[in-house]
Amino acid sequence: MAATLPDLPLPALVLRHGAEHGGEVAICQKRGDAWQDLTWAGYAARVKACAAGLAGLGLTDPVHTAILADNSADWLVAQMATGLIGGVPLGCYPTSSTPDLLHALGHADVQVLFCQDDAFLAKVLPIRDQLPLLRWIVMFDPESEALSSSNVIALAELEQQGAEALTGDPALLDARIDALSLDQVGLIVYTSGSTGAPKAAMLTYGNMRAAASGFVELLGYRPGARYLSYLPLCHIAEQAMTNFGPLYTRATAAIGSGLPSLIEDMQAIRPTYFSGVPRVWLRFEEAIRESDKSGKDALTVVGLDQTEVATSGAASLPVETLNFFRSLGLELLELYGMTENCSIMTIHRHGRVVPGTVGEPLDTVDLKIADDGEILVRGPSVFAGYYKNPEASAEAVVDGWLHTGDLGVIEDGELRIVDRKKDLMITDGGKNIAPAEIEALMRTSPLIAEFVLVAEGRKYVTALVQPDPAGFGAKDYAALIAEPETQDRLAAEVRRLNDDLPRVAQVKRLHVLTQPLAHGEGELTPTLKLRRFKVHQRYAEEIEAIYAGSLGFDVSPRRP
Repeated sequence: MAATLPDLPLPALVLRHGAEHGGEVAICQKRGDAWQDLTWAGYAARVKACAAGLAGLGLTDPVHTAILADNSADWLVAQMATGLIGGVPLGCYPTSSTPDLLHALGHADVQVLFCQDDAFLAKVLPIRDQLPLLRWIVMFDPESEALSSSNVIALAELEQQGAEALTGDPALLDARIDALSLDQVGLIVYTSGSTGAPKAAMLTYGNMRAAASGFVELLGYRPGARYLSYLPLCHIAEQAMTNFGPLYTRATAAIGSGLPSLIEDMQAIRPTYFSGVPRVWLRFEEAIRESDKSGKDALTVVGLDQTEVATSGAASLPVETLNFFRSLGLELLELYGMTENCSIMTIHRHGRVVPGTVGEPLDTVDLKIADDGEILVRGPSVFAGYYKNPEASAEAVVDGWLHTGDLGVIEDGELRIVDRKKDLMITDGGKNIAPAEIEALMRTSPLIAEFVLVAEGRKYVTALVQPDPAGFGAKDYAALIAEPETQDRLAAEVRRLNDDLPRVAQVKRLHVLTQPLAHGEGELTPTLKLRRFKVHQRYAEEIEAIYAGSLGFDVSPRRP
């Protein structure tokens, strides 16, 4: 059964916890080498002050704000304060380029930008004149040089102004708070854009509550439980783990320094629950194997020794890695979710983990497979549509069913993802090829970092491959790909993995990428998912040369 949770939107929950559990720790943030606690009372006071400050800026309702920063308590205060006045926040990826920001801030009609510091702001200043609705910039850094400019204010000053306004009129925000409802849109999250341009998904507070009620009981969220926030808060997964879960259960969100210090932060926090993408789990596995420790002692190496439940999502986790952690006593479960369903849709149940699947639907989710193999879901967590895109909204949800765009099958009650519907390739002989499955298989090799399949309309399957220097014991990518032995080893490795594939899906020829794929080039999403169509576009000439036989090499090992 799904958990029964308060019928309150997230900002109202902050105020309730501040009033009823003020002394408990809401947020624990790393600053330098120290960790600082923010209680629920302190969190609520800051949110209310910031909201009152925003209300005094003369903005037009509904207020849309954006946040361009690394994860921090300031980030969460800005989000909740925007919601408290009935506004809608959205997060921007810290790695966003200036064109990315122009699209997001302009398309979402942003009036206020919360920005971490001058380095982040430098990406916005060149386009500020192209954003006529952007009226204010609020800097987290109190020493920002931009504070001398017009319509730029420090977050601390905005909160101070709001606190003074509330002292003069304690009921200043009451009408806005009373108007909050679960039906309101409380967050805009841009999709990753793995198969096209990012779209602005509108999520209601009711969506968030439904998502939380569906998974908090499975993941160990409860008062006093600890979760480490390290992935960007502009992503739906981190919103679910840092906001939805902790706010509905009074768990503590610990905010570290991100991926570079992840293991160090894990060792300091010892989270009760942890969620990672496959690359994180592979990194943890490598660290543990290098330590020569075993059992629960091995889990202390990466700070997982007090973790009751852990999950992996975003892409398929190698079965060997899943089994490795479970052999150490860690309850590692795979899950499946998406922005348009406000995060998780399916998850492995405790004691029932079928490798290669992503578990069963949550109690709040109905799931079925359409005639063409597409995964369809419905339930109270399905989003309210795409902002300013009614056509795409109508295509996404038909008769209440969200069309995920993913292909899957249900095996003994467990869902297995086959591929993205748009990614399905058909050879010139009419054979269907599911590239994601093959690419995931190839990436199980320590020699392969990225693998991009090519097969649409072709006689046979080829691929662009990015070798992993670590797997070869090398450090320099350019030097590695210049070594003749690199091609030999890659060919032998792909030939070995081909044995697990039907003949029509086996990779016949490879070309080694001259440089790694990158988010900045549009080849990867901000969450490092492959944008296959972008890679195909960029390397169109090379792909033609591969099939012409003038580029690349056959999978069969070269002979002397």
